[in-house]
Amino acid sequence: MSRVCLLQVFGSFRIRLRRANCRAEEIRTVVAELNRRRETGVPLGELTYVAFDLETTGLYPFGGDRITAFGAVLIEDGRVTGERFERLVNPGRPIPPETVRLTGITNGHVATAPPVEEVLPEFLGFLSQGVPLGFNADFDLAFLNLALRPFGLKLKRTAVIDVLTLIRALNPNWENFQLDEAARFYGVPLAHRHAALGDAVIHARLFLRVLSLLEERGIYTLKELKSYLHYRGLW
Repeated sequence: MSRVCLLQVFGSFRIRLRRANCRAEEIRTVVAELNRRRETGVPLGELTYVAFDLETTGLYPFGGDRITAFGAVLIEDGRVTGERFERLVNPGRPIPPETVRLTGITNGHVATAPPVEEVLPEFLGFLSQGVPLGFNADFDLAFLNLALRPFGLKLKRTAVIDVLTLIRALNPNWENFQLDEAARFYGVPLAHRHAALGDAVIHARLFLRVLSLLEERGIYTLKELKSYLHYRGLW
C-alpha cells in the first residue's frame, strides 16, 4: 500500500489528510503556514480573518484541564460569513459540574466525541483560511499549544490578533476587560455565550466594530497596527 498521504484541498489553504498516520504531517504543514503568514502591508479591511474560541474543562491547562469544544467563524469582505466550524472533543477527563453549568457541555455530550488530536488537523485547517482572531488569546493558545506539544509544535503568539488587546489600546482607562462588558460597550449581542461557536461569533463582531475605530485613527495595515500596539506597550 502506498505511504503517500492523500490530500483534499478546499478554500485557500485547508488540507485534510485522510489517513491517521499522516496526522502529524498535516498538523506540521498547517502550523508552519499559520506561523509564517505576515500579510503586513495588506489593508486590514481587505484581509480574511477567522475568529475562534475554545471551551475547556477549566482554566488551568497545566493543572490537567483540557479542551472540550472548538468553534470558529470566517470573516470576509467586512462581514461574518456563514462558513463556520464547530466540534466537540473528548477531554479524557470528567467535566466538573460548575463547568457543565457554564458551558452546557456534559460528560455525556463528549463521551463519543473524538480526542483532540483527531480534531486538531481540521480545526487548524479551518483556522488557516485567514488571520486568526481570539479574545484573551493567550488563554486559548495555552490549551492549543499543550495539544500541539506531542507533535513538537507551537502556534506563535504573533500568529493571532487578540481583540482584547485592541480594545485595551483603544480604551486605556477602561478597567474591566471581560468579554461580556466589551460586547455591551460596543453594542454586540451576547447570543449563545459560553458556547465555542457562539463566542467566536461575538469575537468576530467585536473585531469588526474595533476595525472601524482603528481606521479612524489612521491604522490601515497589520504593520501599522503592530506599531500602534508597540507604542502602547501592548505588542
